[in-house]
Amino acid sequence: MIEHYFGQPFLQFKLNKNLINKINKKMDEEILKNNYTNAVPFLSGKIKKEYRINHFFNEQEIAKDIFKNIVKYTEMYNFDTAFKLVEVILDSAWINDQKEGEYQIVHKHSGRLSIGLSAIIFLKIPNFGKEYTHEEQPMNGRTTLISNSGGLFNKSNYTINPSVGDMYVFPYDVQHVVYPFKGNGTRRSMSLNVDLYYKK
Repeated sequence: MIEHYFGQPFLQFKLNKNLINKINKKMDEEILKNNYTNAVPFLSGKIKKEYRINHFFNEQEIAKDIFKNIVKYTEMYNFDTAFKLVEVILDSAWINDQKEGEYQIVHKHSGRLSIGLSAIIFLKIPNFGKEYTHEEQPMNGRTTLISNSGGLFNKSNYTINPSVGDMYVFPYDVQHVVYPFKGNGTRRSMSLNVDLYYKK
């Protein structure tokens, strides 16, 4: 686990290869069987292939390892010590199969509650292709997280260089953007939102 700060904290985890392979295999089977809900109408991305996966999230026993990391975040950071976390509930989960030229606009996530956490898990990473300019600072296919803080000398954003198996956990109100890339591969990622139920 790696802890990052840019005004708001977010955590980076590495999931095991067997779990990543299991998720990819299941998603590929669902696509072949046409057994999925099209998530495009519900999401902000400029991506043609986005799939809701709530229906198999628990089937594959992937929730255990993923939720363990989310709970770790709640243990490390508490937005108000007068409240105690009582339940973590999945609101939504989906997979994006991003192709050349596709991208995600600046957006943030939400669930049924206004208090919650989002996660991004990288499942497949292609060659992102040659940068148009400034090759020393590659942005093709990267995700940039944007903090809710500002001012001089403040680091207000963090660009993720994705690697298969990486999982990032951050609060609902952290905006983020995904840049397009060049090439024939598929950039596959899973996103999920979990609501945090607290009591005083």
